[in-house]
Amino acid sequence: MSDADSRTPVEEGWHQQDILAAIRKKGATVSSLNRDNGFRPGVLRTVFYKRWPGGQRIIADFLQVPVEELWPHWYGPGGTLKPLQGATRGRAA
Repeated sequence: MSDADSRTPVEEGWHQQDILAAIRKKGATVSSLNRDNGFRPGVLRTVFYKRWPGGQRIIADFLQVPVEELWPHWYGPGGTLKPLQGATRGRAA
């Protein structure tokens, strides 16, 4: 069994299609969440490929699921942001 096979869904987070399906099951779409939150069309789709705490919290709150369950690679316990890997503060000398 490989490492990938032994991971639990919580360690990997939700797949994009699972999040979209859950939003649809609750009677909404990403487009309607955009409108309801005053964003241009397509803005909330950013949450699927970039770390955007505001947008990710909108979706997590709508689904009533902790943000760290949806995106555990970006969020730790209690929804705290994890540091970006490879990121450094300031410029290299």
